[in-house]
Amino acid sequence: MAMIARKCPTVTVTVVDLWKERIDAWNSDELPIYEPGLDELVKGVRGVNLFFTTDAERVIAESDIIFVSVNTPTKTFGIGAGHASNVKNLELAARTIAKVRWNVKLLPLLLLVVRWGMKLRCGMKLVL
Repeated sequence: MAMIARKCPTVTVTVVDLWKERIDAWNSDELPIYEPGLDELVKGVRGVNLFFTTDAERVIAESDIIFVSVNTPTKTFGIGAGHASNVKNLELAARTIAKVRWNVKLLPLLLLVVRWGMKLRCGMKLVL
């Protein structure tokens, strides 16, 4: 998302996570993940057009496009245990979006091992 912010300076990108410690890390000098060049990339756009927050409902309400990217670990019990994905985080995200925005125009799903939310504003807004 930092690359979107860098390549689209007129777009506001807001990463949302319910985990405050992770958002605090994204807002600090010690990013929660390592990827070559990411630290400099984030520092170059953070506070300009890249923001990190736990205020999911506000960001969802302001967004035109919402990307959902949630952790879907392997189920540890029940039908499919050890094989199927646990979609509780996806369900929580969907319920939160439905509570705040019933008229979402676009809702692509990215089932990854990250829990992020994003918002782009360039005439439209995006949440991931």
